Amino acid sequence: NNLINNSNSMSSSRYSLRKRQPNSVLKDDYKDVDLDKLLEEHERSGEESRAQRVAKKQKTQREEEEKELKQIFSGYDIPLDTLPALCIERIYNMLDSPQDLYNLAFTSKFLMSLVTPEVVIRSAVFNNLGKREAKYRKIIGSINQYLANRSIHIPSPHRLLRLLVAKSCERGDSCWGKNLATGVPASIDPSSSTRPFGLAICEKCVKFGSTNVNYSHFSRFQHGVAFYQWNRIMGPITDAVKGEVHGPLIPAIQLMQIEGSYRTTAERKAAL
Repeated sequence: NNLINNSNSMSSSRYSLRKRQPNSVLKDDYKDVDLDKLLEEHERSGEESRAQRVAKKQKTQREEEEKELKQIFSGYDIPLDTLPALCIERIYNMLDSPQDLYNLAFTSKFLMSLVTPEVVIRSAVFNNLGKREAKYRKIIGSINQYLANRSIHIPSPHRLLRLLVAKSCERGDSCWGKNLATGVPASIDPSSSTRPFGLAICEKCVKFGSTNVNYSHFSRFQHGVAFYQWNRIMGPITDAVKGEVHGPLIPAIQLMQIEGSYRTTAERKAAL
């Protein structure tokens, strides 16, 4: 009985102690809270979470559809060059790099035949809107200046594409920077965004293969003369394989001969 009484007294004392402890009371801090701002933040976070859920759901559905399509068309390959020409042109229009277009188009003669100037220009200008691909747009711009002045031979779509993706000098054995040990022409500066005289040539060919004329030279004021850096002129080059002529329409030697043969501008212009 004593033990029971002691235990009851101890439990009652503990209970009385717990009971005497003051209850925790929250401070009334709601007066300093902007409820409108809190509600806006809550709504914004809810919209973000809902958008994430929708995006995740769409991604899952897209992955499931792609997986289903792969299962349907597994073992059923269609060669690209067997597609209709219109389909291939649509594929060309979706390529966003002239290098990708070049790699695809030059795999067969049929694919090469479908390359048009519009396709090349679209791949270089309209589909390449990133800053890292601005070089192609500048190259097209420099070639277009010569074409607008009618001072170079009009390049074919294939040549226009080669000018965009050129990595080495097209003069070949006549390149001033050719490596005699390897037989490889000099490379073009990757950062270069111009095509002097409408040609894909290296810096040494520009420096040693072109001619500087005085700023008073009559040809500087004539329509149809290809200039580079305001006072450099150069003759055209001939493709050793196809025999096509590329570059300036009027050779530099002809311009120099006209300058030395006639005195008046009218006579020089008539001879030109």
